[in-house]
Amino acid sequence: MPAEGDLEVVGEYGDGNSALEAVRSLRPQLLFLDIQMDPLNGIDVARALDPIEPPSLVFVTAYDHYALEAFEVCAVDYLLKPFDQERFRKTLSRVRPRHAHGAPPTAAPCSPVCWRSWSAIPARIRKTGRACSPS
Repeated sequence: MPAEGDLEVVGEYGDGNSALEAVRSLRPQLLFLDIQMDPLNGIDVARALDPIEPPSLVFVTAYDHYALEAFEVCAVDYLLKPFDQERFRKTLSRVRPRHAHGAPPTAAPCSPVCWRSWSAIPARIRKTGRACSPS
């Protein structure tokens, strides 16, 4: 992941079960998910997340044909590999307002009703002028 001063990578996981367990424990604000993970794929992990306080989801994959499914589970963005730093920053510009100071804690892109890795990479957005960590 390209370096960004307000992001803190809090873990990286190569399989869906480990990713889901870590996300439930760490409660990141932002989650980068690959589609192809075993035994749970990225879509399965997204469906298993807490619908009340879900992290912002970004899928990072080489497969464009999963995009519709990704947005059905409330993805903020869908990055096709390979991508450059400019495209990554565009994704972050979509994510940051959801976690800006004063934003509601559940500033998810869609309602909880919608909620049914690279590896899975959870991240927290550190408090800066643009974004803040959860309290």
